[in-house]
Amino acid sequence: MELENDNQTNKSNNHFKQPSEFMDKIKKIEETMPHILEDFKNNYILYNKNTQSNENGQMYENIKSNVENENSKLFILNNSMEKGIEELNSALIELNKKIQIEKKEGQIMKRNLGSIENVYNGSGEMIDNYKEMYNMYYFKNFTMIFGIIMASIILTKVFMK
Repeated sequence: MELENDNQTNKSNNHFKQPSEFMDKIKKIEETMPHILEDFKNNYILYNKNTQSNENGQMYENIKSNVENENSKLFILNNSMEKGIEELNSALIELNKKIQIEKKEGQIMKRNLGSIENVYNGSGEMIDNYKEMYNMYYFKNFTMIFGIIMASIILTKVFMK
């Protein structure tokens, strides 16, 4: 029934990228970025000190393109993560809808099962009800006897004088 479809859904959801893949890419960028930025600082200073040198200008442009390349990798990685999060959210919403449907079906089945079990539990409920009624009448009789004894004591004291 629905459970088989859910298993197929779980198998089809395996196409999501694992967080470890993203972490590996981030770590690679994190390892290379400080070196690139250090080179960028040095070449930026050299380029601005001596703007006439073609060699410094070319090295500055190369390092600048490396920084932009790493930035674009981060941008692509960010977009990929956001897309994965959106896909995961939509899959979770679908699963939540299926869970709600299954909960409703479960409640209906519980009600049906309860009505079937009530046929067998009816005698047990009747016994419990009679026990409650017995205890209630026992308490009433006890209070009535106690009241009669108290009333007789009071009446005897009042009329004895």
